Amino acid sequence: MKIKRLNLFIIILTLGITAGLFFSYIISTLNGIDSNVLNLIMLGCTLTGATVSIVNYFILDSIIDKLNTSQKIVEGYKYKAFTDDLTLLLNRRAFDKDMNAYLDKKGVYPITMAFIDIDNFRMYNNKYGHTTGDIVLKGVASELKANVRKCDRVYRYGGEEFVIIFENADKEKGLVLSDRIRQRVNGINIAPGNSVSVSIGVASCPEDADTIKDLIKIADDALYCAKGKGKNVVSIFDKMENKNTAENLY
Repeated sequence: MKIKRLNLFIIILTLGITAGLFFSYIISTLNGIDSNVLNLIMLGCTLTGATVSIVNYFILDSIIDKLNTSQKIVEGYKYKAFTDDLTLLLNRRAFDKDMNAYLDKKGVYPITMAFIDIDNFRMYNNKYGHTTGDIVLKGVASELKANVRKCDRVYRYGGEEFVIIFENADKEKGLVLSDRIRQRVNGINIAPGNSVSVSIGVASCPEDADTIKDLIKIADDALYCAKGKGKNVVSIFDKMENKNTAENLY
């Protein structure tokens, strides 16, 4: 930043001096001006140009500072607006915003969505308290963020549910990445004999759905299948399997 401002200062100063010299040159073309007076005029024009340039630089520098401060404030508001306070992941608002953006990318490359739910989460709150529940949420969020690629995006969808968008990944790749995450979450221990686990539902666009809305529903249905399989598994949506799961639950 200092180098850029130094360059700006030199440019403005050079322009001011050049303008002063040009003005003095015009005066020098007039007839009947004593050479000593002309030298004083040239010196005065040069100093005036330099002085005006310096003043303009500091005015411009002040404006730049205010603009940078305003930009940081705006970026801060944007960060808060799209970030979950507890886990520091992207929040539901960011998810909805990004889904609209993904509509424009449909057909460009495959997108795989993983719906993730912490198994038996209510137990942590009831047995150990809400503070422990928050620790579980932050621990799972940390593992999710640490085990995705740079191009992927992780969201806290709400409560104990999370969503990952695997960009440029078909369902097979999404299943591999999701199962790796599931295994890593299994390493989180809150208390002896109480390791954390997650169930994950996976669906891909355009393989499973043509629209983001349908993709969300299918991924959520796949999560429902994972819960019906006994939890701590990764599942894709299967219509018949989902039907049987619903019948068993009710």
